[in-house]
Amino acid sequence: MKERQDEMKLREQELELKRVTAERDERYKESPAVKLKLSGDVLCNTISHMPNEPIEIVSWFICLDCLFEQLNIPHNLCAILMRPYLNERAKNLLSHRLMTTR
Repeated sequence: MKERQDEMKLREQELELKRVTAERDERYKESPAVKLKLSGDVLCNTISHMPNEPIEIVSWFICLDCLFEQLNIPHNLCAILMRPYLNERAKNLLSHRLMTTR
């Protein structure tokens, strides 16, 4: 009888450990940094760099918006994720804008 109680107690502890681990993993997956990393990895080979020709920029943004929608990228991450793919002029404008708003 004692062995059976000990075995039940051990099973309960194992289940509790699994529950705590699952909760921790779920919180980790929901963190903004992890979402950003996973989204960036998904986009890595799918986004082309922003073109330099003004006429092509509009279609680039339209394609990028469609891609974000298809991949279910959270809206609050889109600007951060597109930043590395901007052309030099856009990066300069963005950094100038960020510096003047501070």
